[in-house]
Amino acid sequence: MDKPLFPEPSNAPPQNPAFEATIDSSQHLHNRLKRLETHQQLAAQTTGIGFWSIHGHHLQFELDAITRKMLGLPEGRETLSIEDTLQHVKRSEQWPLWSQYMQLLPSGQLLPEILMQTDLHVHIPGESPRILQMKARVFGTEAPQSLLGVVWAKDTPIQRPELPFMHRDPLTGLPNRAYFMERLGQHLQMHMLSRLSCAVLLLDLDRFKEINEQHGSPLGDEVLVSVARRLQSCLPPQDLLARIGGDSFAVLLTGVQDQSTPSRTAERLLDCLSQVHALPSGLEVHVQGTIGIALFPQDSERPNQLLGFAEDALSYAKQQARSGYFHYQQHARQEVLDRRTLTRGLMEAVQHHHLELHYQPIITPNQPQIRKAEALLRWKHPEKGYISPAVFIPLAEETGMIHLLGEWVQDTVIQQIQAWDQEGLPPITVSINISARQFLQPGSMQHFLQQLENHGIPPERIIIEITESVFLQDQQQVEQQFKLLQQAGIRIALDDFGTGYSSLGYLTRFNPHYIKIDRSFVNQIGSGQSDPIIEAILSMGHHLNKTLIAEGVETPKQAQWLTERGCHHLQGYLFSRPVNAQNFSALVRNFSKE
Repeated sequence: MDKPLFPEPSNAPPQNPAFEATIDSSQHLHNRLKRLETHQQLAAQTTGIGFWSIHGHHLQFELDAITRKMLGLPEGRETLSIEDTLQHVKRSEQWPLWSQYMQLLPSGQLLPEILMQTDLHVHIPGESPRILQMKARVFGTEAPQSLLGVVWAKDTPIQRPELPFMHRDPLTGLPNRAYFMERLGQHLQMHMLSRLSCAVLLLDLDRFKEINEQHGSPLGDEVLVSVARRLQSCLPPQDLLARIGGDSFAVLLTGVQDQSTPSRTAERLLDCLSQVHALPSGLEVHVQGTIGIALFPQDSERPNQLLGFAEDALSYAKQQARSGYFHYQQHARQEVLDRRTLTRGLMEAVQHHHLELHYQPIITPNQPQIRKAEALLRWKHPEKGYISPAVFIPLAEETGMIHLLGEWVQDTVIQQIQAWDQEGLPPITVSINISARQFLQPGSMQHFLQQLENHGIPPERIIIEITESVFLQDQQQVEQQFKLLQQAGIRIALDDFGTGYSSLGYLTRFNPHYIKIDRSFVNQIGSGQSDPIIEAILSMGHHLNKTLIAEGVETPKQAQWLTERGCHHLQGYLFSRPVNAQNFSALVRNFSKE
């Protein structure tokens, strides 16, 4: 008997185990997808997050109910064209970049790792304007690709997903350098497919080392955390902020159309940063920063080079004037490279003893002996000869090498005083210039006093010269350092008096022993311009019982004018240029014979 063409269905279980397994697997997958869909709906209803997608095959938005409601779109239409979807949306500056990305979905050219985010301003008739935040990631590696995203009201408390530890700065919680460079490389590849630019902004805090030195690293950490939060609050969500070094922060701006955008962003960041920072420890600090800017593709198309050019722009900005910003330029790069070469040379000079101390005598009118001298640091470069202190001293302060230089000067002066004493010279008191940073560095002056004691040098043989800029620092710390040195027997001279932040309050509160009249006033003696100023300084010094030293004395007329008005000591080329220790010894001996 022939078998029926269409046999009756049987209740017997299938006899093919592989087919049965496939059915079970499909049913399991179907159930799992249904559970995920249910969880998604619950999550959306609970948090107010909407879900959407764009498939590269038809380039249309697929929206869930929450997304349609937030955009003010009619119900029942789950698929809309891009233009229909965004008819109520004010496009953000990032939207041209998104548009470019969406057009690349059919060809499969987008990188799946790219995370896109932007703000959308929605205007629904009859309702108040609202700001939505949108985030999306590319799905798929082959053509056509899709874009899967979420959207939520910006005032909804959505917590940012925490980065993996390997990509996160442990102190501030910001992305670290590795993550920033990874994202920068991805975005540069994407921007090569469009006609849009992006920018790297590199921000360094001004004089952050001084905060650490004066208050300690725990408070410095509080400042960094406060700065990170402040900067993050000033940036829209699509801009990537990272901490890439000690006090260095980097910002990546994507989809830049207007070339003024990086400058406006830099100005906004510096303004936000300059507002007072109230720290958990109870202190309030003022912080400022400097920014370097490099643009893609104008400056470079390579991630490391782009960041390097931003660093060059930052270095150049610091040279010109801190608390500003500067765009990378080729001529500036050469200056930065020269400065870096000079920095390396200065470090080698410290290590290989290419530094020298020269000594300029300080003369007491009508006294037959030289009893005082100012120690002046000189750097003799093996190829360029003597480098001006006006060049390398600011460089040392900026790089932190000023402490190494300061210690070298102090040790050398101590050894030289001992050598002169052994030669039989009359006791020479040596004046040493100390920067504000070194003066206030914890332990620095204590170390110097200990060195004097170890070598048997009376503190009275030392004068510490500081400029008026030191009074801009923490007043309590300044007062403590003054008392420490004065109680030990060291006398303090206020250098360049009248050119900076002069105040009678400083003279009475901190009570320096010497006041040094700046050479800019002495040079104009007889012209009628500076005479009243110098006479006022001399009169004030006499009434406050200060010892007065005039710098830059170059003519007998200047020396006579100052001596007649009671200036206690004179210093300048009229008597001698700064000379090395050996020539200074001869100068002292010959001066005594004259």
